[in-house]
Amino acid sequence: MKPLFAHFLKNPFEMNLSSTCLFVVLQDMHNHDIRERWNVETNSIRSPEGLIVTSTKTIQRGEEILYTYNYCTDCFDMGDILGTPGIYRDFGFLEEYPQYWPFLDQKVYATIDQLDDGKLQARFEAYSEVNAESLIFFKTQLMRLMSIDIETEIQSLTSSLEVYMVRRFYESLKGAILAVIEAGEMNSSHENGTGSEL
Repeated sequence: MKPLFAHFLKNPFEMNLSSTCLFVVLQDMHNHDIRERWNVETNSIRSPEGLIVTSTKTIQRGEEILYTYNYCTDCFDMGDILGTPGIYRDFGFLEEYPQYWPFLDQKVYATIDQLDDGKLQARFEAYSEVNAESLIFFKTQLMRLMSIDIETEIQSLTSSLEVYMVRRFYESLKGAILAVIEAGEMNSSHENGTGSEL
């Protein structure tokens, strides 16, 4: 495909102000989305040919340029660490589904899909450690979240956008944890041979 943007650095291995600014320019020229909807790709900002952004499909006039804020070529493993909560924290918006929720301390990495009926469903990365101990943690956290009166908590916020985003994140986190519990219990019952569902 045709390069959309290219810039050449004299020393691509030197992370200096100019290459940092290039990275910011790259981030500003596209919108974040999940991998399945990306329509551009890049090489490394440190490559000998300089930064090149290439379309992966025909992009129509007025169509959004979609890439990533956390899985980019030079982001290393940030996507696995940031996920949906990190995007919310660092960039101030909540990703649409599917969402990726890395619960690092529990070593549980879940992609949360929204089914056609609106129900949320969790898929675990192969290296996730979903076990009885982590399920207890998630159940405790879900009970804690459900005990929060979110409307009282957000009363002091003055921005309607901030109120909206906090509500969305709160509901999304509750939904993700519930989906993790349901999928974890389902996996556990299949491993134990009981075949019982929730």
